[in-house]
Amino acid sequence: MSSPPILLSICIPTYNRQELLAATLDHLRWTLDCGRAVEIVVSDNNSEDDTERVARELGAQFPHFRYVRHKSNVGVMKNHISVLRMARGEFFVRLADDDRLIPDALLAEIDYMSQHPDIVASHASWRLWDDVSNSDGGLFYQIDEPVSFGKEQSAELFNFILARHIFPEQGIHRTATYTRVMYEPHLVTLPFVMDFRALEYGRIRFHPTQFYVAVTRTPLNSLNDRKAGVMDITSHLDRYRGALEMIAALAMANHGMTGFNPGNRAIVLETINNFILKRAAVSAQIHRQLNDYIGAYEALTRCLLWEEDPNMRATLRHMESEVVTGAIYQSVVEQYHGLAATERLVVCEVGNPATVVESLYMLDSAIPVVVRSLEEACQAEDRGSCLYLTALDTVRDALHGAGVEYGRILTTSELIRIFTPASG
Repeated sequence: MSSPPILLSICIPTYNRQELLAATLDHLRWTLDCGRAVEIVVSDNNSEDDTERVARELGAQFPHFRYVRHKSNVGVMKNHISVLRMARGEFFVRLADDDRLIPDALLAEIDYMSQHPDIVASHASWRLWDDVSNSDGGLFYQIDEPVSFGKEQSAELFNFILARHIFPEQGIHRTATYTRVMYEPHLVTLPFVMDFRALEYGRIRFHPTQFYVAVTRTPLNSLNDRKAGVMDITSHLDRYRGALEMIAALAMANHGMTGFNPGNRAIVLETINNFILKRAAVSAQIHRQLNDYIGAYEALTRCLLWEEDPNMRATLRHMESEVVTGAIYQSVVEQYHGLAATERLVVCEVGNPATVVESLYMLDSAIPVVVRSLEEACQAEDRGSCLYLTALDTVRDALHGAGVEYGRILTTSELIRIFTPASG
């Protein structure tokens, strides 16, 4: 008796995260008795740890499991697309190697799509979860009731996505459709564009029942403290903007644009700007949580250029005042690590040097920091292979006079000027 065809492919791209992958595969044991034919596909981007051993050993428990390893690291996007293209199921979902699925909700929605063959993709917001504090972070976006859009409603879909700040990264996709519209983007975020291309073949559905949990923090985060999805959301805003401009163009090209005036590009641009503005504010908050003060400062500066709401501006200003000091010390740490042939970081003639050293250690506890007087710094044999932090321009000039390149000397006054809050 032949096996039933695969209904669902759970596609997991991974790289150098063996413990996270092991936990995810353990979570997927529910597929063994869910009553559907489910396959798990793991695409390894040429990991250097024991990912292959973990995948093969744990994968043996599943009746439909495939592990594929790239011959070299092909990059995040190529690995992502590769694992989706390997799906054999009627539907596929992409699962990050540290996230989780909600089985009952996922299978119920797949059953719905099986009964409605015109639906080629179904999206629901994902729930944010902190595994460190065991706390619920709420939903990434909000859907109030089920709704679907066809090609003739492209404009309505565009407005719907932007009005609710929807990111269609996580979804259930009909494999035969999405492998036809998939490509590797160079300048834009792929999911938006795929959905609008898929309108050629069917309808896109949104519904309020979550089937995906995005783990924001895990005790294993030390393996890779920045998730690819988080980096996309927080650091690639221009890719999102490019994707929104592309789907606006696709909406204009499609038929039946009720409520959307393709001739009024100023309105479209304002809508996109407002979307990116809100995402920039989220980006600032996430960067601050990751102790990336420089990223938070840059995102806040973008927000303050466009934000008109006085209350929101006050909130942004308050956040900015908190991140400026952190950005200054982070810049020192990063410049130390980025400067070739540098043995240590020397704190020289600053007020309260113990506080300065403590602040540096909070960002990097392993950084070799020493405190020296100006006389000690100028006479040290290793003075030409150190990075210096000082509060005084006169110290900067004295160090240079002792043979230290200007590029190896940072002053707090210069750093303060770099990260001075923007006016306005």
